[in-house]
Amino acid sequence: MNLNFKKSKRIGIIIGIVLFIFLAVGVTYAVIAWRTTDYNVTLNSKCLVEGNFTKSENISGEDLLLIEPSDEIYHNQITIKKGMVLSNFSVWKDSTSDCSINGYLRIALNVTSLPSAYMENGDSTNALQYALFYYDPEEYPSVNSNDLDGETFNTLTKGYITTTGTKEIYYDTLLDDNIKKNYILAIYLDGNLVHNNAGDTNFAANVEASIEQKNGDIPVVLPSYNPITDFEYEISDTNIKIKKYIGTSKIISIPSNYEINGITYNTIISGYDKEITENELISVKRVSPFYELISVENINIDNDVNVLNHNLPFSSYFKGCTSLKTIPTIPSSINDMNEMFYGCSNLEGTIRINSSNVTNITDAFTGTVKNITVEVPANSTTYDTFMADENLPSNVTIVTY
Repeated sequence: MNLNFKKSKRIGIIIGIVLFIFLAVGVTYAVIAWRTTDYNVTLNSKCLVEGNFTKSENISGEDLLLIEPSDEIYHNQITIKKGMVLSNFSVWKDSTSDCSINGYLRIALNVTSLPSAYMENGDSTNALQYALFYYDPEEYPSVNSNDLDGETFNTLTKGYITTTGTKEIYYDTLLDDNIKKNYILAIYLDGNLVHNNAGDTNFAANVEASIEQKNGDIPVVLPSYNPITDFEYEISDTNIKIKKYIGTSKIISIPSNYEINGITYNTIISGYDKEITENELISVKRVSPFYELISVENINIDNDVNVLNHNLPFSSYFKGCTSLKTIPTIPSSINDMNEMFYGCSNLEGTIRINSSNVTNITDAFTGTVKNITVEVPANSTTYDTFMADENLPSNVTIVTY
């Protein structure tokens, strides 16, 4: 199909967004998570919340436009366009609520009906997308794509809808007394990814929101994968090599493959050449795409991404990322962690190393100060390497899985 034609085309799909909000009233203990060794927990909390919800109108036929993606959508912003499906809801804590342990607000999308064309491996997979963002009801009393056409918002999260079932899309902090949090959920179709067999079908989902109690930080939900345009890259045979991050998002999420013009390429992290001053001498060395990214807070790399192991300083993958807070996993292709998190003073939480063959962790956590738990495979070279390091900072705890 001609790409320009596809961008301007209208199709007869009906997006019947059946959206309901479910708010837990009273104590929700279904997903309590804490470590009794870390906290003294008393189970007598009462987290009472209230909420309201406005479902969007169904959009079909000539009213449903295929949205041409823009930089605003991909760089943590979204500009509303006619043809988007918008639903809004608010959540606030009841003034009589008495919460004695930490909690967070969980927002999930429960997809109950999804055309096969939009599912994984479907002809229009990744075409059906969502975005969640805050808004001010006083500034925008009417929430629909006609009234908000052209308005731009900062997104909290965004992603693809490719399966039925429940998908956690965002976690938010527990609300303070009498403070409302107001959200808009946008559903839209990427006109570049919709193909002929996507028409004349229905999509339905529920929005779920609940207060869930735990101790420690709220879970981290990473957004949809960064588009390849967020990186300097090159294509070689069946591979796409990521060289340098040039995006603006504080969250980086890299998939195992990218599809460009209908062709799927395996993702490889290869790095780029950079001038580095060492002992007043300037030399050019290969560095990681993440090297000294001082504004990035979260990084997620699919385990199947092939990370090339170059000579130093490439093994210093995240060195100098002073704002980096979380990185859930280290891909299995990595075997050299020299200076990996050097100077990452905000890094904390749990990091799982999927590689069993890490042989070098010299200064991997030098400069970290917050509590970090590193999960390593038992009975592995990686485990032996960590156990042999006498200079591992005291804030780093090693456990096996």
